[in-house]
Amino acid sequence: MEPSLAKTIENLSHKSHVISDEAKKAKQDLLNRGNLKEINEQKWLLMESFSHSVDMLSTVFKKSHFDELALLISNPSRMMILNLMIGLIRGIGFATGIIAVIFALLYAFRSSSVIELLVQLLSH
Repeated sequence: MEPSLAKTIENLSHKSHVISDEAKKAKQDLLNRGNLKEINEQKWLLMESFSHSVDMLSTVFKKSHFDELALLISNPSRMMILNLMIGLIRGIGFATGIIAVIFALLYAFRSSSVIELLVQLLSH
C-alpha cells in the first residue's frame, strides 16, 4: 500500500478528517466542565459537613462555659482573688450559722439553771 492510502485509511478509522481541531477542543472543554461540576459538588458537600461540625463544637463549648474557664485560667491573680472572696463568704456564712444555732439552743433552754450551768462550764 502506498503511504497516502494507509494514512487515508487510518484517518477514516479515526474519523479525524471529519472532526475539526476546534470540535475536539470543545469536547475536551465540555468534559473538563463536567469534572469541575462534580468536583465543586464534592467540595460543597465537604464544606457543609465541616460547617455542621463547627456548629456542633460551638454548641458544646457554649454549654460547657469553656470560654469562662479559659479566661479564669489565663489570669491566675484574678482566680486567686475570686477564690479568696468565695472562701471569706463561706466562712462568714458558717459563723453566722453557728451563732444562729447557739442562740436557738439558748432560747430553747432559757431556764436559768441551764444557762447558769453553761456559764459555769465555760468559765472553768
